[in-house]
Amino acid sequence: MIRPVALTIIFLFGLQALTAAAGENATPTAKLNRIRAAMANQQQKVKESGIQSFNLEQELKKIDLRLRLEGRKLRNIQQKLNRQENYLQAKEQETKLIVKQKEAIKEHVKRRLTAFFKMGGVTLVNAVFAAHSLSEAINTREEFRFMLRHDRKIIGRYRTRISLLREALNNITASKNKILETINEEKAQEQKLIDSRMKRQKLLNRVRLQKDLYEQALQEMAAGAASLEAKINKSRVPMIRARRRKITRARHSRPRHTILVSGFAAMKGRLAPPVIGKINRFFGSQNGKFGLKINFPGLDFTPAGDLKVRAVFTGKIIFAGYLAAYGNTVIIDHGQQYYTLLSGLASIYKKAGAIVKEGEVIGLAGGDGLLHKGLHFELRYGSTPIDPLPWLTGSWKATPGKDSGAAGKPATTKTLTKIKRHDH
Repeated sequence: MIRPVALTIIFLFGLQALTAAAGENATPTAKLNRIRAAMANQQQKVKESGIQSFNLEQELKKIDLRLRLEGRKLRNIQQKLNRQENYLQAKEQETKLIVKQKEAIKEHVKRRLTAFFKMGGVTLVNAVFAAHSLSEAINTREEFRFMLRHDRKIIGRYRTRISLLREALNNITASKNKILETINEEKAQEQKLIDSRMKRQKLLNRVRLQKDLYEQALQEMAAGAASLEAKINKSRVPMIRARRRKITRARHSRPRHTILVSGFAAMKGRLAPPVIGKINRFFGSQNGKFGLKINFPGLDFTPAGDLKVRAVFTGKIIFAGYLAAYGNTVIIDHGQQYYTLLSGLASIYKKAGAIVKEGEVIGLAGGDGLLHKGLHFELRYGSTPIDPLPWLTGSWKATPGKDSGAAGKPATTKTLTKIKRHDH
């Protein structure tokens, strides 16, 4: 089975790729199209995982069929072995009985020979002093010889039979050994099938779990994106109305060419970073997991010592709390359709509706979030993410991981490199 850490990585990067790709859209229609494209990509992965799962299930069925056939074959061979063992035992019993009968005949012949020799031959003395006539003595002697020849033949037949039985025993034993070898080979084959089945079962479990994670990533991305868009869109309604009224009044009060840039729009290149530390991830197109191209919607900061998170500009907090896929999040409306989003907070000091000033502490860094490493910072115009880097004070074009210019101090010019900007 896949280790929990590996599963989490798959889940996080899949979710991050989808959410980041969706967050960079300029218009609701374009955003919807990109979300659909990203979800279609994830759904394709779900489909591929389903096909792989189906193929593995079919392989497991084939292996199970082979295991049943191997089991049946082993049972048949075992029955054959049992018959051979029974036959061997019967032959052994028969051999013992024949040997016993031979020994009895042998003992009987021995007694006859003793009697024959005690009787002696047909001599003149035996003939004169015998109780019977000479002819009877001669007949008795011939009868003894006939019986001895008969006994010799019987013993010979017993010996031949014993020899045949021992040969049969050897053949049965050899056949039994071959059957045992066949059983061992079949058991080894069966064990290979069992090992193969276990490997495929583990792979199937991993594929099923991966499929579940892809589906969870889709659900989590959809929930996070929907929640974020709902919060921003809800706050835009009164702001858009106020802006329209302001523009209308401006048209009547002064010439069109005298419109002044003020408020947040005038702060480009003058905003202090929200936390003191280093940037570990930059805005823009990046390579993600599974070969997917993602558009990261902000900056990730690694705090250096001081964990205080500050508002980059005066504004009104329109959301403060947990946001799906972002963790503890604060969204600040700075006016003119500009918003900043800070997530990955360990603590939030302000509530929704509070007015904060530039540099005011709103919480502490150090929390968790699925989409970022450290403190996540986004700048949005409406619902469209824009690169925060050109809006910060100092030289922020340093390579990832360089000091973020604590207290407005720019990074060393030796570390400067060109990066692609996504200015509004």
